[in-house]
Amino acid sequence: DAERVTPIREVLRDHDGNYVPDRLGETFTVSGVLISSPVIIRGFEPDATDYASLVNLQDGTGGIALFTSNTTLLASGFKGGDAVQARGKLSQHNGMEELLLTEIRRLGPGAMPQPHDVLTADVRSERYSGQLVRVVGELVVPPDLLDTRRGLALRDRSGEIPVVVSDGFFSDSQFAS
Repeated sequence: DAERVTPIREVLRDHDGNYVPDRLGETFTVSGVLISSPVIIRGFEPDATDYASLVNLQDGTGGIALFTSNTTLLASGFKGGDAVQARGKLSQHNGMEELLLTEIRRLGPGAMPQPHDVLTADVRSERYSGQLVRVVGELVVPPDLLDTRRGLALRDRSGEIPVVVSDGFFSDSQFAS
């Protein structure tokens, strides 16, 4: 039953290995710690005039994105480090598993999980999807980064991954330099 808290690993179970969770479309209650603060996304639908909110949740078994087109649901001061219980329908958007939130409540302060130390190859696989990770490597910076804000990459012995930096960071002159 959907009232029972289900571990995220169980929510995301994919026995046939087709990268689609076996229980897609089912409603679950999950509990864990927000590993990011909510972000507002604009224009996720074709008309690009709508807004949505997205935040990442992790428990001891895995991680998942919490998504809602009702931006008021996450607007009441939720932040990284909050312990929460959330309920929603398991969905997939551009290959990323997410819970389409119907409700979320703060349980109090939580302990931010330690990041998994991983290689870029691990990030390219789905193994740590939705979880806090740390990758050590060489930052590859294109010469036009401050103009385009694109093309940043992180390279290590296993390969390279793109790095997407929120525009807000570029307004911090110390970060930009």
